[in-house]
Amino acid sequence: MKKTSREELSIFWDYLGAHKPFSGLHTHISSLEEALLARGLKPKFLGKNNFFYEKLLALPLSKITCPHYSSFLMRQGSCKKRNGKNIFHSFANINTDFLYPLRGNFYRVLTVHDVIPLLAKNKVSFLSYLQFKFCLKASLERADRVICVSPWTKKCLGKLYPEFSEKCEVVLNGYTKHKKISPELKLKRNTPVRLLSVSRYEPYKGFEKALDILKGNSSFHLTFVTNPSGISFLTRLGKEKGVLHRLCLYKNLGAKDLESEYKKSDVYLCTSEYEGYGLPAIDAISYGIPVVYQEGHALSDFLKEGSSYALSPKASVTEWINGLTRALELPLQSNTFFRSIEQTLDPLPSWDEVGKKVLGIYQSL
Repeated sequence: MKKTSREELSIFWDYLGAHKPFSGLHTHISSLEEALLARGLKPKFLGKNNFFYEKLLALPLSKITCPHYSSFLMRQGSCKKRNGKNIFHSFANINTDFLYPLRGNFYRVLTVHDVIPLLAKNKVSFLSYLQFKFCLKASLERADRVICVSPWTKKCLGKLYPEFSEKCEVVLNGYTKHKKISPELKLKRNTPVRLLSVSRYEPYKGFEKALDILKGNSSFHLTFVTNPSGISFLTRLGKEKGVLHRLCLYKNLGAKDLESEYKKSDVYLCTSEYEGYGLPAIDAISYGIPVVYQEGHALSDFLKEGSSYALSPKASVTEWINGLTRALELPLQSNTFFRSIEQTLDPLPSWDEVGKKVLGIYQSL
């Protein structure tokens, strides 16, 4: 099939996800936007600064209502190209306009980050589970191309919906290069040991396990960057477990403040049972911080032995504490440690490379 030139493309993005400035989805969308702008292409956000769309964002079913209203705006707009291609790209797993019939020169691209609500039904909200249960298949069916952000996500989709496998393509999240902490500084361990976790709250994220680990070793202090519901959960449980004084809680830090927390940390702790990509853990590695995580999800696709330590899903709190203790020793083996970091990061694309791949998908439709 002949590729469409840039001049013949009109790119429309659903604003859902981009409206939350501290989320991983916002990082994904804004970084990809910057990569396309560098290529002279400006995606149009459908719903941005639209009064009615902003009201829809507040509804529980926003992942269904918002993209359909976005699609309506696109189809009614005068900016669509009659002779070119109009690309409608949705980024939030199930938010494509599956109720509309395919028509004319409109094409849908859907980015799927994970299918965790279908894998952990009892550890997500019931509403989230229902939306995935009844909307994911319809969204996949309507999409002309499906972008999966990790091999693990593509594998999960293939098992659940093998009939759509040919539509699916892996385009990894981009990796932002950071200035690594020097080996000399990494050898200077903090007292007490500083652990770091960056995650929104969901039951499958393992927040309670993190506090059990903290309770099990008095030399650990844990900094947690999370959303408001995560702050509430950790504050309540921290009091119950008697570890609140060794918890430092932050809500939605900006990039510079978050960088500061990475640089002050000894080990990154990821107690989540599932991750569709795990960008905060990749960031930790890029700063030269060892990662301890539970194996069996997307992080297993990327992290390497020597700069990270993986535990089984059935690992006890004692095993987690031992894993963290071993991770603290990894920087002492500096040659192996930094070589492992390079092996982790070298295969990951830059956001510019991601933009090139996504543009190629648009042009091929």
